[in-house]
Amino acid sequence: MAKRFEMEDNSSHLEGVGALFKGSVKKDEQQKEKKEEALADLDDDKELVNYLFSMERGLQKKLKNMSTNSRKSIKEIILIAIKSHYKIE
Repeated sequence: MAKRFEMEDNSSHLEGVGALFKGSVKKDEQQKEKKEEALADLDDDKELVNYLFSMERGLQKKLKNMSTNSRKSIKEIILIAIKSHYKIE
């Protein structure tokens, strides 16, 4: 007697697996809020933005990396750079 193979209904399992690969709505909203806050901070300080863009490209990239690594805002990093450049305590 031959064995009979039946397909099980795995549709709910596959939907669950698919959900793992989709970005969560809450996470997307949080990232959007963070981006808006960062842009608002920069909009408030036009002088700092102008200073950032007046720097050479390599220094801009270095400051962005420092910001990412130290978890400080670019605004704080720029202020630190200005203080060190002008030797302000």
